[in-house]
Amino acid sequence: MKESDHMEIKRITAKSLPWFLPFMSGKPEKSEEALGLIIDGVPAGAAVFLIDDEICTLREIYIHEEYRKKGGASLLLKSAIEALSDAGVTHMLVYYPEDEALDALFRSSGFTIAHTDNLYSVKVSDLIGSEKAKKLMEKGRNKSKVTILSRLKPDELKALTVLIRNSGFSPSLLDKDISDPELSIVSVKGGSVKGVILIGHHGDDLTVPLIINDDDRSLESAALFAALCAQLSHEEFQDKRIYYVPANEKINELLVWLLGEESSIRKEQTLNTGLLLLNENR
Repeated sequence: MKESDHMEIKRITAKSLPWFLPFMSGKPEKSEEALGLIIDGVPAGAAVFLIDDEICTLREIYIHEEYRKKGGASLLLKSAIEALSDAGVTHMLVYYPEDEALDALFRSSGFTIAHTDNLYSVKVSDLIGSEKAKKLMEKGRNKSKVTILSRLKPDELKALTVLIRNSGFSPSLLDKDISDPELSIVSVKGGSVKGVILIGHHGDDLTVPLIINDDDRSLESAALFAALCAQLSHEEFQDKRIYYVPANEKINELLVWLLGEESSIRKEQTLNTGLLLLNENR
């Protein structure tokens, strides 16, 4: 426990979770750690972290409006940095919308703003209604085996994890709170995983956090993309939007190619990425 004046930080456990749940978007997953802020004996905020080997991502941080500008957020981050560093974590990441207050918070905590991404969205109906999407669905699937994430065999799931890591991304993207295993699509051929399209939820809409296509065929004949179009053609998705960050070039390449023109793609907001090297703070 860390103390500073009338504030203290505690690790959130199953017993204390009900106190802090109002400050979180939901119950933390098994791969996540959560810290709670207490001011004058009253729960006042929380921070949730996703840990993947030596890399930690700050998933969310929230302080009740009555207790802001008291240093609580800084204390939460400081406590987390110390604990994570002791646990062997070497890198800490945070993704957040452009905001001067958040910029100041993360910079003062030692983060470097590594780069900026834009969050885009497109209507599912526009995507599925495009001529190229219709042709993809008409062609159907080729010799590749296309299945959903939840149906992968253990060795296939292991191969997918390796593919994601070797492509420069974190396997934590496979977590259920990021990618829906019943919607995400995986292409398997000859015993090896050739590609994946992870699909998750963004509020009431959808998000595509990652596309990897390790197949050397063109977009027109890729079974993976035909399966995506077929998956999204279900009536329940027609009124939804797909949100994505084009840091993974395949996402932007596919959507622009399917739509034929970028005017159907809407920029939603700008997202900053903060990076902290924990070993520099020891």
